[in-house]
Amino acid sequence: MAGGGAVSDVRVGVVGAGAIAQVAHLPVLRKLKGVQVVGICDSDGPKARALAARFETGRAYDDIEAARRLAADCAVVTYELEHVSLELVRALDDGRVAIRPGPYALRLTQDRLAERGFLEANGAALAPWRRRP
Repeated sequence: MAGGGAVSDVRVGVVGAGAIAQVAHLPVLRKLKGVQVVGICDSDGPKARALAARFETGRAYDDIEAARRLAADCAVVTYELEHVSLELVRALDDGRVAIRPGPYALRLTQDRLAERGFLEANGAALAPWRRRP
């Protein structure tokens, strides 16, 4: 959006369409002129469904085929929370569409010990913690 102009015909895919997507992702994206949001969720009644220009219903957050249908005409795909299947994110990370965050970030956030270790190793301030035996 160099020069402040509107983006035309850009689609952003969101895996998940519950309350987090409704509050965080979709309203922000809808305010960008020319950007359409397309979503996917595992039910027909998610909160953010009404905000999406197009919607796919998949079996669950591991439905790779539904995610590929979602991503087919998107410039970028993101996801609502870390419960999305790592295999789904890896399947979409094939160079056809940008997926952000990517598989590495998702893998870290799905393993709390790995996440804390990564943050600590990179100088983040953390509350005291220790591994349980």
